[in-house]
Amino acid sequence: MLDFASFVFVITFLLAIPAGILAIVLGVIAIRRMNAPNAISEGRGMAIGGLVCGGVGAALGLAAAVFLSGSSWSSVPWTSSQSTR
Repeated sequence: MLDFASFVFVITFLLAIPAGILAIVLGVIAIRRMNAPNAISEGRGMAIGGLVCGGVGAALGLAAAVFLSGSSWSSVPWTSSQSTR
């Protein structure tokens, strides 16, 4: 059961990186369209919310990826500082 839970955790946080980047890009596109002349300015709060949530999601995904890669390298035998000879 723990294997499945760790698999879901890894997949969830690694998918947060591209989803966060996509949210940031779409938020910027929406704000630029609202700033254009003769544009409807409704939804600015939604676009800013997408930017914030995308940034937080991408940052958490990146932090989880760094944490997971660092913890997995400590268990590899040839990376330890102690020699077994």
